[in-house]
Amino acid sequence: MALQNVQPDVETVVACWQFMERATFDACMHKLQQLGVGQAAQRLLTVLLATVPDCRKSVATVQKPAAICDGGPFLAVPKGRMTFRVLLMAGLLASHSSEVMDRTLSQRLYYAARTIVLNMKQLALCLAASEGRPQTQTLTRSVSALTARFAFYTEAFARWKKRDADCLAAELLTSSRALMAVHRKYKLKALEAQDAVDGVHELVRQTRGQLKQMQSALEKVVGRNEAKRRLDELEQSLTRDSGERADDDGVLVDAEALEWSTGDAGDALLAENGDWSKKGHEDDGVGGNVVASGVCSTLLADRQLVHELILNPQFQIPRDREMELSAAFSVSSEHAAATVAVRVRDAMTRAFWDRVVAADDVEVLLVRTEELRSAFRSALESGSRTELEGSRAALAGEVDSALDPEHLRVLMQDSMRNVVAIQARCNAVLDAIERAEAPARAASTREFRADWAQRVAAGAMTPIELLVAFLTFSMDKVEELRSDVLNAHLGLLGAFLQRHGVDYEKKALETQLSEAGSVDAKFSSTVKWLALELETYLVRSDVDEAERARLERHNGEAFKRFLRASIWALVEKYIEDTSSSVWPETFELDVARIRACRDALDRIAVISSFLTIVKEYVARRHLSTPVGFLEHVVTARYIACVQWSVRRTACCSSD
Repeated sequence: MALQNVQPDVETVVACWQFMERATFDACMHKLQQLGVGQAAQRLLTVLLATVPDCRKSVATVQKPAAICDGGPFLAVPKGRMTFRVLLMAGLLASHSSEVMDRTLSQRLYYAARTIVLNMKQLALCLAASEGRPQTQTLTRSVSALTARFAFYTEAFARWKKRDADCLAAELLTSSRALMAVHRKYKLKALEAQDAVDGVHELVRQTRGQLKQMQSALEKVVGRNEAKRRLDELEQSLTRDSGERADDDGVLVDAEALEWSTGDAGDALLAENGDWSKKGHEDDGVGGNVVASGVCSTLLADRQLVHELILNPQFQIPRDREMELSAAFSVSSEHAAATVAVRVRDAMTRAFWDRVVAADDVEVLLVRTEELRSAFRSALESGSRTELEGSRAALAGEVDSALDPEHLRVLMQDSMRNVVAIQARCNAVLDAIERAEAPARAASTREFRADWAQRVAAGAMTPIELLVAFLTFSMDKVEELRSDVLNAHLGLLGAFLQRHGVDYEKKALETQLSEAGSVDAKFSSTVKWLALELETYLVRSDVDEAERARLERHNGEAFKRFLRASIWALVEKYIEDTSSSVWPETFELDVARIRACRDALDRIAVISSFLTIVKEYVARRHLSTPVGFLEHVVTARYIACVQWSVRRTACCSSD
């Protein structure tokens, strides 16, 4: 029998699958890349396809994910050298289904893969038992069982690949629609601007290039003709959509950041070929790459920020003034320190500008205009420390020219005569700010300009007052622009890290460990924490001798139970900063979050208990309560708990 000739190959494949059952996902991926394993699987599959007609038919009818077979609903398993990978994937799917399938988890495929593994193990035992003494009947039954199972696995794999490709195509189409809307908006602006140098023509070229990249990625998923048909339908639906509106978050970002944003649709492609997430879809034939801009690279260097974006992809950095106002109107107190800070800041700002106007201090105004010029350029750079290009460089150049200190100094020498020229330079800066900011922010700029121009025309302001009003508004707008640009980058980065952030942190952790050389050297606090928790865990009443014995034998399930209890102890016991509170390095960025979790749990328990007592008291005394009484009690108690928590935190910080 042909299968007896490939008995060593069967044993190699089974041994590979047994290795996967106890190895990590990364180790399994390295195992699949071994030449000997691949050759054994290829020889075995050749015999299986020759032996099993149904399998051969099933595999022969499937095609590459780029095109769907007209004769059936299933995507194909690629032919040639890639087919043996589908066989080897059975072991990976059986042992690491969640890592491989991720969002498109298929219980059908998981069951089929486990069945294939069990049947292949049975076949290996039959071949070993029949060596030297043929057992044709037993071997035939084993092969017959494998026949149906392998055909079922092939179809289940193809069904999952189709669903996976459909999800990817839907994401690409969603991003294409958004990009088409942006491209159309820029095309309209380009027609209005004509030959004006405002950078909009460059944005049209950039978005056109991004649309071509998106179309190319879609073609790799569904095929060229199908991609063209879907994109045509998408464009027609966009044309019919009369309610198309401007994107409120359309902050001006650089070309590299735009490339990153379209990469959000391509980040599923990165999961195939990228370094951060290897899912074993080697037969997809789909590849993608997302190149982070200089800003995103800078943001990725901040471990705490990356960790925050992984846990909260919608994280945004508020402006200082917004933080103060938020704190001022919080539940803590009407006379909170934040309220005083806002009032003092506003009063001091007004007093400063009043002194400048009273003293007619031109030099101070020139210094402030230079600060505005630098702040505007810095806001467009958004911390990337790279030279501005394209439309951003043009906008920065316009502001530099309008706020040239030497020209302004000459104009201010006879400010009353040159008030029109001074106003024109201020208007040039306001034009640049309005083009750079998000459409939702532009309304306030236009309102200020209308009121400002009216007051200037009415002669209600001196040139000094004109500049003071302009600088006060513009400095606030530039700070707003800086925050918006940075938050735009955070939004793009957060969408990417939402999917790949865990793998990113995992790789960073592995890199730290490899550089340190040992766990004790790099993670000394973790070792100390585990040692302390182990002492506590072993003396617990629910930990019996059998469990202690399992821990001594390094049993994996027992260690998981111990680790789960130790992590929960961080919430239960590590409330205050004491000498015995040792936080592991892997949780050092989550100390505040874990303590906030415990604080929320305590608050829920306290308020619930208090509300129960109030209800019982009211019921026992047969008291009548006004509408909303209990809600008012809960709110008052919640405020009291928050105030107590704030005072406790302040005391701990001062200690």
